Amino acid sequence: MHMAHKYETERVALKSKIADYRTKLATMNTVQQSRDMFLKAVRKVIEMEALTAPMY
Repeated sequence: MHMAHKYETERVALKSKIADYRTKLATMNTVQQSRDMFLKAVRKVIEMEALTAPMY
């Protein structure tokens, strides 16, 4: 009985950790996408050859 309770407690704790890790991973993916979009915009401005009305 003691082993079953210990197993169940560990299982619940691990499920909680998995949920936390999935949330962190989703957040990290969002941050990565935002960073990539920002860098793409910066590269576009750096590589421009002529200043146009929408650019300034």
